Amino acid sequence: MLEIVNISKNFGGLAALSDISLSVAKGETVGIIGPNGAGKTTAFNIVTGTLPPSAGKVFFNKKDITGLKPSRIVKLGLARTFQNASLYPDCSVHENIFRGTLWKLKRNMFLNLMPPAGEYSSRLDSAHQLVADIMETLELESYRDVLANELPYGIQKKVGVAIGLATSPEILLMDEPAAGLNSKESREFGRLINRIKAHYGLTVLLVEHHIALVREISSKIIVISQGKVIATGTPEQVLNDARVIESYLGGGGWHAEG
Repeated sequence: MLEIVNISKNFGGLAALSDISLSVAKGETVGIIGPNGAGKTTAFNIVTGTLPPSAGKVFFNKKDITGLKPSRIVKLGLARTFQNASLYPDCSVHENIFRGTLWKLKRNMFLNLMPPAGEYSSRLDSAHQLVADIMETLELESYRDVLANELPYGIQKKVGVAIGLATSPEILLMDEPAAGLNSKESREFGRLINRIKAHYGLTVLLVEHHIALVREISSKIIVISQGKVIATGTPEQVLNDARVIESYLGGGGWHAEG
């Protein structure tokens, strides 16, 4: 479903990524781990169109998406959540999630002068139904009318995921979903990821420092260190790899909570 081929990214004289390749198959949950500054988020930024690569290609469902705008990539079915939930602080939870559906509701100038009717009305109804389903699945119904800036941090993270789901993605990229959560909250978030993956038939790619979470939910783990892929395999294979142990334990690079 997603393939990164020989991607490199340079910032001036600094190589943030050096000729990395990786793939994600439909239905997988793939975790990317690595020490701070390894290049994990840079890889996410390239896949989602926030940054152009210095070299290499990104393919989604066999389509070359290298350098496309983030808005176009979202429409193709690839959504991203952020380490710090990117919410509209003065809007309610429902309004925040509904904004994720808006790209599907755009009409031309002539139609915008008319009341909702026909196909647009049907799309509007579908969007409201999707938002309701997402709120139920993520157990956000009790927060429906609460402003985003009044939410507990853990709930803000859930709303960030909900907005991503509202774009109707085929694959969801999650950038440190457990950042700032304690061990119990991290485990609960892992169960949430499994639940939404099963409910919506998603493929998931996540960057995460909490190894317990990655080990629990991932079918495959990819390790990036100093801008290069140093290991790929099952959680058991990767977490017992001598290069990975040296990279982390030698540099104190991971959190092993839980």
